[in-house]
Amino acid sequence: MCDADTDEGEWIPMLDVTQKEKGAPIKLEKQEYMGECRRECRTIMHTCAKVGDFDWKHPRGFYY
Repeated sequence: MCDADTDEGEWIPMLDVTQKEKGAPIKLEKQEYMGECRRECRTIMHTCAKVGDFDWKHPRGFYY
């Protein structure tokens, strides 16, 4: 689920990390097309792995 190179992780390259201004919260925005997996993609994969015990059926505070 947290590996962009697997079928379960194909959602990861579809996200873009954005921030309106310095100091503002970051957001994950779903893109229309799959992007190239670079730094943002690796950051999302790392974060996904860290929240592996997250209750995905009842998410709170996790939106994209």
